[in-house]
Amino acid sequence: MRCSNTSKRATGFTLIEVIVVVAIVAILARVAYPSYLEHVTRGKRAEGKTALLKAAQLQERNYVANSTYVGTAGLADLMKPGYGGPIYSCEDPTSATGNYTITVAAGPSGNLQQDFVLTATQNAAAHFSDAKCGNLTLSSSGVRGRDSGTWSVSDCWNR
Repeated sequence: MRCSNTSKRATGFTLIEVIVVVAIVAILARVAYPSYLEHVTRGKRAEGKTALLKAAQLQERNYVANSTYVGTAGLADLMKPGYGGPIYSCEDPTSATGNYTITVAAGPSGNLQQDFVLTATQNAAAHFSDAKCGNLTLSSSGVRGRDSGTWSVSDCWNR
């Protein structure tokens, strides 16, 4: 009879292996997370630009039909019939979940019947902040702008 004195070796991971894996995951997260946040911010900025372009189109339609542009309350009525409150940049302009609030003011002439400037103001209730572009603007003459930020107007509107 043979006596076998073979010991069973424990299986699993060593502490060093676990630490190496955690370090690799931490490095990947450090690189990927800022990129992810930038991607999300660009998507939200696109929502604001889309809302401005839609509002400008509705203003032009109203101008063709009535020979005048409308203020914020009138634009709210154009965007969602029967609603006269603030306009947000999401699919339902009455929902406060939009990342921007859209407002209308008279353009350089000072007369809303002749020209307008649309402004997409960042909605603090949506917990959105875009330090690179700030609030976006669009005028009746097609001039695009931004009120603050580190990026140029071209970068804000073309990225």
